[in-house]
Amino acid sequence: MGFHSIKIESDSGEAINACSGHDRIWNGATTVYAECFIMAGMIGSVQFLHCNREANEVAHTLAKFAYDRNESCTWVDEPQVPD
Repeated sequence: MGFHSIKIESDSGEAINACSGHDRIWNGATTVYAECFIMAGMIGSVQFLHCNREANEVAHTLAKFAYDRNESCTWVDEPQVPD
């Protein structure tokens, strides 16, 4: 998408540490973490940040909605701000 600087937040400390290269994780998600680490290397600046679960509630709600409907969606535009 042409991004040069991004911040990625998650309430999973394991995911943040694995994707940022701080920990080596060997489990079912290892290939996903490895791909995130590789893709991060192709972007100029990537920060992996840990946030509390409460701060991530909207993301959890959207992910559950998509999972329950068995659909996926990619949002590439700016969010619309109500007037």
